[in-house]
Amino acid sequence: MTHMNWLNSSKKTLTLATALLTASLSLTACTSEPEVMSMSEAYPGWDFSQSTPTRKTDTAMSAGFEVGADGKLINPDADKTYEAPTPSDLAQAPDKNGAKAFAQYFIHVVEYTWQTGNTELLRSISGPECAWCAHIADTTDARTQAGGWIQGARIAIIRTEDAMPIPDHPGYWNIFMDLSQDPHTHYTGKEIVEKDLLDTRFQVQVFLDGDTWKVYAAQALGSEE
Repeated sequence: MTHMNWLNSSKKTLTLATALLTASLSLTACTSEPEVMSMSEAYPGWDFSQSTPTRKTDTAMSAGFEVGADGKLINPDADKTYEAPTPSDLAQAPDKNGAKAFAQYFIHVVEYTWQTGNTELLRSISGPECAWCAHIADTTDARTQAGGWIQGARIAIIRTEDAMPIPDHPGYWNIFMDLSQDPHTHYTGKEIVEKDLLDTRFQVQVFLDGDTWKVYAAQALGSEE
């Protein structure tokens, strides 16, 4: 088991059952160089920043990836389309079953964020207290602006435990999950980082914002590589 490098998430007004940490993802801590979106520590990457085609019409290749006219590696899945996940009817129920289903929906939204680089949906379902959510959204935006991308990073939800209420905080729930993240490729805009299959224990805390669920905090509790 290795500890995830997540950003520390503020307690704010809640007494959390466990200290909430946040990190860069795929489900890990904040590292600026390289910016790795995965559940584990950064592996050494290869720098392809100097790989550029000689003419705009050239199809240059670098380590098996096509290089665009701007010198950036092209995502092999660039032509794929991804449908934004939608919450099930159960995920809108204001009870423990709704909390559990919404936590599962949140994982699908994180996966969609990595696959598309679109952070709007993730931001819309995250409460202002969720530092991990904000970090994932911010680093995704930065990666996209740098011409980077993630290929793969599919997340399978292996098991979700029943939601447990947080004592003395009505409407707040803890959900623990077992996740498996596929091998994937992360391109920062300068270098490639390859990530292996990774299983992790994950925690999500959700709360009712009026009649709408939001994510209060999230953290990876450990991984097995």
